[in-house]
Amino acid sequence: MNIRNRPLRSGIILLILLSLSGCSTLQSITSSSSSSSSSGSAGAPADVMKYRFADLPVPPGLALDGGKSFIFESPGTRAGHLVYSGFRNYGAIVSFYREKMVEHGWRLVSSFERDQATLVFEKPGWVINIVVRKNPISTIVEIDIGPREKGFVEQDIPAKKKK
Repeated sequence: MNIRNRPLRSGIILLILLSLSGCSTLQSITSSSSSSSSSGSAGAPADVMKYRFADLPVPPGLALDGGKSFIFESPGTRAGHLVYSGFRNYGAIVSFYREKMVEHGWRLVSSFERDQATLVFEKPGWVINIVVRKNPISTIVEIDIGPREKGFVEQDIPAKKKK
């Protein structure tokens, strides 16, 4: 994990967890789900599909890493940190998310690219952070998805005060 992104990723996960209330469960995704197709086909077993977000496309050829992924569930909402890897072209995966997320109702909020791509999307009530990284033997995709805390996200950034 890139050290520069650790505070951002930790902050997003913390915000997701703090914004969820009530009785909740934290579930680790079992390794049996990583051996299944990540394309979310209609014929996939129900226990695999419950770890999927219907409006989150995953490029074909990527496999879910159950040991590094988790889903947080509480009544009425879900959030998660999903890690996928595979032998796909880095640029093709970034292009896939830029195109397919919009088709699923997401709006691109920001994009940062330098040694890796960080794409932030939102839709009413939800935010998603997608990081695509090159690895010597594969491409890694880390996705943080969860409810968006409206008041925090929409605050204006204060202008720099003149001396």
